Amino acid sequence: MKTFNGIPWNIRHRILGRVTRGPNNLSFKRNEILITDKDGIGRSRFACVACLSSSQERSRLPRWLAAPSVTNISPEDLAQLHDGDVLQIDETGLISRLWNADSNDNVIFVTNTCNCHCVMCPQPPGPDHEDLLPMNKRILSLLKVYKVSRIAFTGGEPTIKLDGLLQLLRLCNKRFPQATVFLLTNGRRLQDIAIAHRIVAAHPSITYCIPLFSDIDTMHDDIVGARGAFAETVQSLHNLALLRQRVELRIVVQRRNFQRLPQFAEFVYRNLPFVLHIAFMGMETVGLANENIDSVWIEPIQYMDMLKRAIVHLHQRDMDASIYNLPLCLIPKSLWRFAEDSISDWKKTFLPVCETCSKKPQCPGFFSTSQVQSIGISPIP
Repeated sequence: MKTFNGIPWNIRHRILGRVTRGPNNLSFKRNEILITDKDGIGRSRFACVACLSSSQERSRLPRWLAAPSVTNISPEDLAQLHDGDVLQIDETGLISRLWNADSNDNVIFVTNTCNCHCVMCPQPPGPDHEDLLPMNKRILSLLKVYKVSRIAFTGGEPTIKLDGLLQLLRLCNKRFPQATVFLLTNGRRLQDIAIAHRIVAAHPSITYCIPLFSDIDTMHDDIVGARGAFAETVQSLHNLALLRQRVELRIVVQRRNFQRLPQFAEFVYRNLPFVLHIAFMGMETVGLANENIDSVWIEPIQYMDMLKRAIVHLHQRDMDASIYNLPLCLIPKSLWRFAEDSISDWKKTFLPVCETCSKKPQCPGFFSTSQVQSIGISPIP
């Protein structure tokens, strides 16, 4: 989620609205936020107006008549806002973009709570300070249908807020039947086939993105901080297979599991042949990953041999495998075709050393949020 700063005026509560840049009539648009580089504070038919500079006009209007506004936004920030974006603007003038209409990397954040405590979690779980369901339903209702091609539901663990998740999935299925939908879940609650049935009934066409961090139950349980999680996850995967659902399996490579990547690949081939895709993921070193850096971090160059063996093993058995979150300079050339541009665009970056790299246009890049970067980064001639 990207944020921008402005100076607020007449904002008495948080405002949630859809961006418009070209008002073409005088009708009231209380769901819309006008983005303009001109003086538009007096356009009171909008939920809010965001513009470059302070307005002289507002000083001549009654406070009840002038639209709430945020001003003194930089031209660079203003240019990043697109028609159809969904923004939240609070009383301090902070603008949070909850949906980027020009991106395929948007997520609906269902909850911050989780039933795991993964040692390398980039977003540590915690309590929800407010009910996020009304805001999420409002976001989905504000989106322009023709601009929505992908939606991901994430957390925390979204299935903990099951009733709310089901409402969001039903709304999504009704408004955006053509959209590709992803559910990022640890899968543990789907061990209950009744819960799996309810989710499938709410939206029958979901890709479930589920982590499995080892072929050994105790190792997976140790990584996620929950005893019995391995058995629950594997049962959930088989439940989804029975319901003919699409599953992407994910494994974050770290110090605790890298030596068993080939065995993990064999386990998946033997026991989970129905998964559509297996993603081997580089680590985002922020949150708990940064706090536990000494016990989880390993230089990618140190696990490349194991990763190559795992990828080749699956590929030779006609299973679709990819590498997420790693730049090309850290991957052997023979594995470049498996590297995916997987980092969300709002937190993807490149380092200064990348400017002379011949493969920069094709490179998956780096997490701008990571506190630790590999020592092996170098430009490719």
